[in-house]
Amino acid sequence: MTQSSTLSSMFGRGYRSDADVEYDAMQTHLERYEDTQLSIPLPPKIPLKSGELAKGNFSKQYRSPILVDCFVASEHWMKLDVKSTQSKVNLFDYLPQLIGQNSDCIGLITFQNGIANSYEDFRKMGASIISHLPQVILCIGLYNPSQGVVQDAINLGNELELPNDTQIVGETRQMFINIIDHFLRLKIKARWIHIAHSKAGFIANLAIRGIQDKRGQSPSDSRIKFMKEQLIVSTFGAVMPIARKFVREAYNVYSEADKAAGGFGKAYIKDKDYDIVFVKSREKEIVKNQFEGDHAFIAETYKFHLHEFLINYRFYD
Repeated sequence: MTQSSTLSSMFGRGYRSDADVEYDAMQTHLERYEDTQLSIPLPPKIPLKSGELAKGNFSKQYRSPILVDCFVASEHWMKLDVKSTQSKVNLFDYLPQLIGQNSDCIGLITFQNGIANSYEDFRKMGASIISHLPQVILCIGLYNPSQGVVQDAINLGNELELPNDTQIVGETRQMFINIIDHFLRLKIKARWIHIAHSKAGFIANLAIRGIQDKRGQSPSDSRIKFMKEQLIVSTFGAVMPIARKFVREAYNVYSEADKAAGGFGKAYIKDKDYDIVFVKSREKEIVKNQFEGDHAFIAETYKFHLHEFLINYRFYD
């Protein structure tokens, strides 16, 4: 599954319960992107650089609807050709208007939070990303819900030991599949950036590897090719960094004072398949001495390096 023996053992499937079989059946059904919607209410509130985002739902039809909270932002809502009687809109139907077609530009940013984040923390993550953009291109955040810091930490430990798909991994993979399939079907050439913090790096790994694992199966080969040509991933304090071989570009940033995730970066720093950078902390000593150290996405270190990452790209043309 990977060139690293450490990862090979880590991603062993292990035992399979009845719930695993049921979940696989659900995933097979969900890969039909026509069943999936990313809905936001109308009229959408156009976000300014203050970081306002419209709340929406990523929904999938499987026996009963599965809803995942999202935040969505764009400066291009006015380009949507919608009926005045519509109460909501499926953004997947309007990607060409919202993303643009220039293959040298970024047309879409997706993002996801780590553990122990409230919905308000997630909103602040999205607002921070928007604040660094020269214009608010289409941004879609998929919320990774929290059960509290203790339970989240226990769950993460169990998932690292036996990393079978969880619900949020399946939801994230399904979001990726739907975006990829719509890009391919609509022949959208713009590039896409995914930003992951903390556990979201682990989630993105399993989501992407799940697509890779179906190599040789149509339409998976076209999805794999798409990721290598159009998907850029940047992680900050990731529980597991992203390998370059899966995507067009992969960058993994760790603060030297990140006590929560720094060890994960160090485990891969000698692996040539990973672009991992440790950066000097820009936080005050009082923050660095806390349990998690300099780990927060919206704190000064990762905020600064998010800006340094984004200024390398052109957006929506």
